[in-house]
Amino acid sequence: MQLFRPICKCVVVIVFSICAVGLLTVTTSAQNAFNSGSTGADGALVFYTPPPSRMRHAMAYDAARQWTVLFGGRGVADVLNDTWEWDNTRWALKIPTNSPNPREQHAMVYDSARGVIVLFGGAGPGVSGLNDTWEYDGTTGTLKTPATSPTPRANHAMAYDVARKPVVLFGGNTNISDTWEYDGTTWTQRTPVTSPRVVFGFAPIVYDVARQRVVLVGARNLVGVPSDTWEYDGTTWTQRTPATSPPGRFQHAMTYDAVRQRVVLFGGVAASGVFNDTWEYDGTTWTQRTPATSPPGRSEYAMAGYPPNTTSLDPPGTELGDLVGCDEP
Repeated sequence: MQLFRPICKCVVVIVFSICAVGLLTVTTSAQNAFNSGSTGADGALVFYTPPPSRMRHAMAYDAARQWTVLFGGRGVADVLNDTWEWDNTRWALKIPTNSPNPREQHAMVYDSARGVIVLFGGAGPGVSGLNDTWEYDGTTGTLKTPATSPTPRANHAMAYDVARKPVVLFGGNTNISDTWEYDGTTWTQRTPVTSPRVVFGFAPIVYDVARQRVVLVGARNLVGVPSDTWEYDGTTWTQRTPATSPPGRFQHAMTYDAVRQRVVLFGGVAASGVFNDTWEYDGTTWTQRTPATSPPGRSEYAMAGYPPNTTSLDPPGTELGDLVGCDEP
């Protein structure tokens, strides 16, 4: 696993373009590990050490506590249920008083109105699809019991609609293309007139704060066909037809740069192999960026945005700084 850490404070291009990038290789050994001294009575136990290598994990940025949270995934030997937090300086292994079961291919997103990270579903050991809902407040995980929930699934995508304030979930597995919203109490299935039909694997979604749209990029097939771009406004999905689009792919990741008001896409895989290209979407067209330095190609990884400093509570996604995982554990 490799962690790419910015060494200057600017916007999303900090990792992919303008700024120089410091490369830190994180091994699976517990080098420089130490206990925070907590007994657990005052919250989750904390141990400072780099996370082990993994894939199919999930990350979300907690804007209130100003930590990027990583949970689960598939490690070298088994499926994990560990919780890690990154404060823009170091990784901390958290030991919450309660956690979800081990899982991979789940989805997480930060609900800024309620100040919790919401996790849904995934695949566990011997279980192809889960449909449990968890919330994490930085101390413990809480299993929620909504009256209705999406069907069990993995490889789905979630985003938080800042304007309307629900968590939006789309798709999963191979051919699921339904849309659900979670308000902190229950899940409600939406019935838009049109919906994306993503055939190949995971298609991530991200919320465009400036345009108040959820953006999805997915592939109908992986042989020479550009990715489809869809937007969801809370009522229906609309397919966009930008002049240029990234090549068809799946298992890529996206985040939102609130400063430059761009959706940023990196990596993924197709029939031709693993990508390490960077694309940006401004609501009209996709533009491929050509940074001097890029992370190696990867798929089934996680990407999250976080602010460049902790002096104020900037909107989630202000700066892209952490890329964790790869296409092989």
